[in-house]
Amino acid sequence: RAGAASRKEELYEYLGKQSGVKKPLLPIPAFNIINGGKHAGNKLDFQEYMILPVGAKTFSEALRIGSEIYHTLKKTLENQFGKGATNVGDEGGFAPPLNCIEEPLELITDVVIKLGYWKKVKLGLDCASTSFWKGRNYYVDGSELTPDQLSERYEELCGTYPLVSIEDPFYEEDFEH
Repeated sequence: RAGAASRKEELYEYLGKQSGVKKPLLPIPAFNIINGGKHAGNKLDFQEYMILPVGAKTFSEALRIGSEIYHTLKKTLENQFGKGATNVGDEGGFAPPLNCIEEPLELITDVVIKLGYWKKVKLGLDCASTSFWKGRNYYVDGSELTPDQLSERYEELCGTYPLVSIEDPFYEEDFEH
C-alpha cells in the first residue's frame, strides 16, 4: 500500500506491475448454486457445485450470467422436484433431492446450454472429500473408492463436463494424492 501510494497508483496497478502483469484482470466470480455433503439435507457427497462465467467481458456481465443461471436453475428444480427442491443449503446453493454426483452437473449443464452460455461458463466443484473419507478410502455414491480410483473418477468428470476447478479433491491429510 505504501509503494502504491508513493507512486500515486491504485493498489491493483502497483501489484500488477510488480508481478509483471501487463493488463490487470478482474477476478472471475464463482457462484455456488447446488449444495450437498454436510451443508445440505440431500444424498450428494460433494459439498458445492459452482459455475464460473469465464467468458464474461466484465464483472457485471459475469454477475448477470450467474444470476440468470441461478434463477433458471431454481425454476427447473421446482418444475422437476417441487418447491422443496429450491431450499437453500448452508453455503447458499440449492439443496435438491439428488442422489449421485453427476446429477447436479447434468442439471447445471442443461441450464447453461438452454440460456446460450455454453462458451462462457465453466464448472467448479468443492468436493470436501474429508467428509466422505473413512480409513483409507473414499465413499462416493455408495461405492468404496481407493484414492487412485477417485482420481480416475475426477478425470472422467473433467472429460465429460467443462470442469476447471476442483477444490478439496482428497482427504486433507492425503498429501500424496
